[in-house]
Amino acid sequence: QSWHDTYGQIVATGQSMRFVKEARGLGRWFDVYAFRLGEPEDGKVAVLFTDVTERRRSAEELKQARSRLVSTLSAAEIGTWEFDPIHDVVQADENLRKMFGVSREEAQGGALAVYTRAIHPDDVGQVESAIKAALEGDEDYEINYRLLSPGGGVRHVVARGRVERDADGLAVRLPGVVIDVTAERLAEEQLQASEIRRRLALDAAELGAWNIDPQTNTLTTDLRFRQIFSDTTAPISYTQAFELVHPDDRERVRQAIAAATDPQNPQPYSIEYRVVHPSGAMRWIFAQGRSHFEATPVGRKLVSFDGTIVDITERKKAEQDLQQLAANLAETDRRKDEFLATLAHELRNPLAPIKTAAQLMQLEGDEPEKLRELSLVIDRQVKQMVRLIDDLLDISRISRGKIKLQSHPCDLRDVVSVALEAAQPFIASSGQTLQVDVDGQPLWVNGDAARLAQIMINLLNNAAKYTPPAGKIWLSVVPDGDQVVLKVRDDGIGLPQSQLSNIFAMFEQVDVSKERGQSGLGIGLALVKTFVELHGGSVEAHSDGLGCGCEFRVRLPRLLDPPPSSLSDKHSLESSTSESKVHPDRGPLKILVVEDTRMIRYTLVRLLKVMGHEVMEARDGREGLDIALSFRPDVLFSDISMPHMNGHELASKIRGMESMRAVRLVALTGFGQEADRQLAFQSGFDHHLVKPVDAGVLAQFFEDLRRTAP
Repeated sequence: QSWHDTYGQIVATGQSMRFVKEARGLGRWFDVYAFRLGEPEDGKVAVLFTDVTERRRSAEELKQARSRLVSTLSAAEIGTWEFDPIHDVVQADENLRKMFGVSREEAQGGALAVYTRAIHPDDVGQVESAIKAALEGDEDYEINYRLLSPGGGVRHVVARGRVERDADGLAVRLPGVVIDVTAERLAEEQLQASEIRRRLALDAAELGAWNIDPQTNTLTTDLRFRQIFSDTTAPISYTQAFELVHPDDRERVRQAIAAATDPQNPQPYSIEYRVVHPSGAMRWIFAQGRSHFEATPVGRKLVSFDGTIVDITERKKAEQDLQQLAANLAETDRRKDEFLATLAHELRNPLAPIKTAAQLMQLEGDEPEKLRELSLVIDRQVKQMVRLIDDLLDISRISRGKIKLQSHPCDLRDVVSVALEAAQPFIASSGQTLQVDVDGQPLWVNGDAARLAQIMINLLNNAAKYTPPAGKIWLSVVPDGDQVVLKVRDDGIGLPQSQLSNIFAMFEQVDVSKERGQSGLGIGLALVKTFVELHGGSVEAHSDGLGCGCEFRVRLPRLLDPPPSSLSDKHSLESSTSESKVHPDRGPLKILVVEDTRMIRYTLVRLLKVMGHEVMEARDGREGLDIALSFRPDVLFSDISMPHMNGHELASKIRGMESMRAVRLVALTGFGQEADRQLAFQSGFDHHLVKPVDAGVLAQFFEDLRRTAP
């Protein structure tokens, strides 16, 4: 059976084979172990060759073998020649003449140059130098070079000769032979290529090869095996190798070897285990092997056990990473479910009093004082929902890197006042007391006053959530060198040490079941950390454990030399957090409301009419454009997402009409991201307001509109 047939059988069956076969062209015998790599369709076979030619061949036997090979090829592969160096004449036999492609006349006495023209140009110089050295020295002439065949191609030859000299030592004759060794050279190249392919196959798969002789318990390995197994190039014994196996894995490896070498029922040897290098580094190994037996009168006898190993440390690490990723995804999924459940809870909380207040209005709508009281309930709960949505939008901006600060010098004392105004009602309704300690001197920082107030509000609200009724909360803001230190402390439920490190993580919630009703979405403290760090500060949480309360400590860079003209942002903060106050305007404006949602359109139109304005309404952009052309409003409020013609298209069309240049276009929408604002302005809107809009904001808008009108 040919080599190729054998390899084809291995690819087809997947069964590895071991056999001894002679490579006649090489005069060598090999112990061959071949096995399939991958699947049958890959068509790949790995072959391990072990030279088993009898070592008892002496140098003389090798020389005789070479002579026999030359004799076998001599019929047409050897040419003889005789060179007269004095007269520069070469005589050649018929075989040599054909090899060099010279004419019969030239073969009877042609010059040396006639023959050298058949030699490969790269070898001519070496041949001439070898001839010169033989003529002038004591060495025989012998050289390997290439010939350009008359029919094309290249032949490899060996030329040998011995110089004959006269009585004075002058070289008078150089006879010799040229032997065509092309076949031998090709066989050598094929052997080298085969060895290279074998090594490449192992290297490509990053395999190390090993063999165990069961008679002597000797382990034979290649270089890659030693590098993988022990991170060394030195030979390694079977005992040394086994000692490198991780102690926890040795018994498994021992059992796997015993099962694979059982003459009665050998099992496939395929195992993963760890080795510990002498340096202490640990590597994961995947080993495969097969036992080989021979029949004896007393039964089968193990004659060889060999195979390969591969370093799978990176694969095992990837598997561990995937397992960790799966665990992280499961945790993320759990947090998502918990977040959605909590979000539903947080949204229902303000909706419940809103619904109740609306029903009470229907039942007690004839009592103005009660109506005012109920309207304030609805207003407060709507603001709570707006704050919740704003927090969610902030989280979205942070996750996309879109959050920006409007920084300027501001006095933290003013920020404290604004934060207290916003947080105090919740603290009071929870039955807690708040003690405030703010340094009397100005506490200047360079920051966004609204975000700084949000930091304080979130910390105070967080303290109130986890402090029981009649509990205490402390707020202090004091200078500390080049920093300002803000502390919020409570005597509430506290935190276990296990949760302190993650308390500022997104959606992290206190894991105390009885506090679930107050747990919130787990984003308030995440916003605190983000806003503090955006201001160049730091925030820490401290607790001595459950039942011991918590303290949050914020450090912000202090502005030691504020510009003399620095003003706090107190007024703007107060106007954004104070109760809405609806004031009738000085004279009515003509206003068009374009909104496809009936209840939103109805309530906004009623509010604007109560404020004293002349109001028209439209259900979509197309109807709004028709009404605008006839009504000629001073102000047009438009939703963005509408059928037939959206708000962007409406604004663009109105801005393209010369007669409508004076109309102030206001986008009134639920899309409040910065990209939404910019798109609105690009479409032609003058202003962008986010639903639900506060009546006080509308009143201020109309006042500013009149003040800036020409």
